Amino acid sequence: MTVDWQCESERGIEGDAVPVSLAVRNPLFLPIPGLRLRTHHEADVHLATLAARREIRCEWSWTHSMRGVYPQSPRICTSFPFGLWEASRAVNLRRSLIVWPRTLPVGAMPADADREAIYGNVARVKVGTAGDLLGVRPYRRGDSPRRIHWQQSARHDRPRRLRDARACRD
Repeated sequence: MTVDWQCESERGIEGDAVPVSLAVRNPLFLPIPGLRLRTHHEADVHLATLAARREIRCEWSWTHSMRGVYPQSPRICTSFPFGLWEASRAVNLRRSLIVWPRTLPVGAMPADADREAIYGNVARVKVGTAGDLLGVRPYRRGDSPRRIHWQQSARHDRPRRLRDARACRD
């Protein structure tokens, strides 16, 4: 038995439906009853009985509520007769699906009532307004004089600027 799984697109977004196709081929001279597709996160998808030396194609829309890579280790299974014994085989993945998180619109950052000056989106009215201090970096033209670390500037004979947690990328 050969099984091919293919998602129509390589990427999706949480909550959006993605078309999926599955092709199952039975090379045997005996039918295979009670086929089902077992995936890691979703409930089993029940397929029909596969006749001898035939191929079936299934297509459906798959909606994911979580981000990640899908499907994770899918298997095609049958438990005939009466579920006493189960046979399964790994599914050949032609193209997996990467589900990205849904983005939500975020409005502008509200101005803080007790601070007067806003520089960009971060208040710059006193030293350390953006969090704990991590150190200093060399002064660059355009830096606010309030952000200059005067003790380090005197020690190095050139201006040094405070670097806080938000400005650690500088």
